[in-house]
Amino acid sequence: MFNIVSGAKGSGKSAYLFNLAEEYKTKGIPVGGVISRSLWKNNEKIGYEAVDPFKGEAQLLAVNYSQPNSTNTDIFSWGQWYFRQSCFMNVNARIFDFIKNHSGSEAVLFIDEIGRMELDSKGWNIAGVVKQKPSSLKVVLGVRQDILDRLEPVWGIIPSSLYKL
Repeated sequence: MFNIVSGAKGSGKSAYLFNLAEEYKTKGIPVGGVISRSLWKNNEKIGYEAVDPFKGEAQLLAVNYSQPNSTNTDIFSWGQWYFRQSCFMNVNARIFDFIKNHSGSEAVLFIDEIGRMELDSKGWNIAGVVKQKPSSLKVVLGVRQDILDRLEPVWGIIPSSLYKL
């Protein structure tokens, strides 16, 4: 079961997903995965964190300025952002641990956000989630509206529900 929350950049997808994760947690339903949170300084977006919706722990995902050490193999650029490959690796591993540990039980996996990077097989491992997720696991995806029509042809994802912001 794939539930989709879709909207344009800055429409509130992540805030909606944080609230939804809290609702599940208060009902005693295990949640896991990743929800992206914007980092701001002086009213300017300067980066993103990858937040565990269960623990609330965050790790730096991306910044909008060049890193001082350009030979750092952990950093790659995508558009105006400089991403940490290690963050993607850590979170993807945590996602697959969650899938393995909640097979056959009621649980909700959040993955936010899915955009052009994932279409280019970078970022969150959506293909692996589709392949490994048990039928009992509910997956809630935060998806940019401009790639919504690509979910089925690329990954075979047909939304069980769609909420547009």
